[in-house]
Amino acid sequence: MKYKVTYKVSSVESGDYTVGNCKIIKMIPKNNIYGNEVSDGFVTFKHWQQEIEFVYVEKGFLDIEIDNVLFNLQENELIIISSGALHSYIKSDNDAVIYVIRLLVDDIASYVDTKEEVLAFYRHTMTIETNKIIRDIIKSIIFANFGQYNDYYASVKAAELTIHLLLKPELIKQKILPEIVGESEVIMKMQEFIEDNLYKEITLGMLAEHLGFSKSYCSKFVKKNTKLNFLDYVKTIRLREAEELLRTTDLSITEVAYSTGFPSIQSFNRNFKASKGMNPTSYRKSLRNKV
Repeated sequence: MKYKVTYKVSSVESGDYTVGNCKIIKMIPKNNIYGNEVSDGFVTFKHWQQEIEFVYVEKGFLDIEIDNVLFNLQENELIIISSGALHSYIKSDNDAVIYVIRLLVDDIASYVDTKEEVLAFYRHTMTIETNKIIRDIIKSIIFANFGQYNDYYASVKAAELTIHLLLKPELIKQKILPEIVGESEVIMKMQEFIEDNLYKEITLGMLAEHLGFSKSYCSKFVKKNTKLNFLDYVKTIRLREAEELLRTTDLSITEVAYSTGFPSIQSFNRNFKASKGMNPTSYRKSLRNKV
């Protein structure tokens, strides 16, 4: 079987890093609590996204639950989480260093001639036994420094990784299909509703009506699946979206606050500082100083 990578960019130039479809998250747990030093909307409750996730443990270990299956990743191990799979990060070493690479599967498949095969391949969540080739590819994506071409580079390297796994299926230790049924489907529906209505006030009654629950059961359902009460869960999603807007847009602080549903600038500043250790203006400035 032959696979060919088709490059869309013939040359790469250095320059400022531009965030696009590829998102790289560096997770540094402290006291087994995530979120303090994570750059791109990491959450501890069950969540999902359209991208696929490559989760690589550089140091320490990570316990991660995916579609109600618990996985334990050790140093230099990799798991690929399919689009739509519900997952949450459970536990790790205090000094662990874990990288998450999020990429749209269509971006990866666009660089490979056998597109349908690649799309079918990534319908599964997979645990991977890494070798030097895989580790080099993952690290090249994480530490890419090609400015506006970082997205292209990441997708091309991910296509190389895909071909390597297709040619060496023995490296795939376990495969599972995403569980989009029952309670998992309700969690996805809950998350979508909140994200779609962030710009306005969201009440427990509104969510309960949307899910067809009583308010009492809805409150218990949120607590069970997010480990947060309803108001804290909504606030966490608001802050996650606000962080993304601060990082990827030039919207004013006021525009970010109101577009994510905070009732006032004071409330936004107070909650953001409690979450990130600095106010929104300082946070955005720190990101630009890094660039």
